[in-house]
Amino acid sequence: MGVNFYQEHLYVLLEDEEYQKIMNGVNLSLHVNNDVVKISHLSGGWGKVLEDFRDPKNSIGLLKKFQKRHALLLMDFDYEFNSRLEEFRQLVPDELKNRVFILGIDNKESEDLAKYFKCNSEEVGKKLIENCPNGDLLHWQNIHLRCNLPEIERMREAGIFAWLFLEKLKR
Repeated sequence: MGVNFYQEHLYVLLEDEEYQKIMNGVNLSLHVNNDVVKISHLSGGWGKVLEDFRDPKNSIGLLKKFQKRHALLLMDFDYEFNSRLEEFRQLVPDELKNRVFILGIDNKESEDLAKYFKCNSEEVGKKLIENCPNGDLLHWQNIHLRCNLPEIERMREAGIFAWLFLEKLKR
């Protein structure tokens, strides 16, 4: 079954195959409502992710058409987090700012996450998402990912966690 574009859903734009593997891990998590996640084709580079997002027939146009669509861009920041974030912010029209988000690794390659966590990329995806429903971002508190914490908080404040996750974990 596909995503219902008239219901709350998350459209994910991916830089490369490594992010696709991470998203596979996220989707394998028992905590994620897979019925509300639509993953795009691989863009083939961080600049291409921004280009794909900018396409009026694709991301921006569909965000305007479907009011319950949210977008998440996943890319490497290549140690240039602040400049990439600024470029991203300039792309997003004001009326969409509370529905578009960007996450990634502040390192050269997303493959470095698997090395850091000492597991494969699907397992990385599972780790990153496992405690998010409870607000525990322990796995995000490292040199490679901590730049994402304000953006994750923006996602939570926008109400995405309420429909992205199946339920809060029992403590």
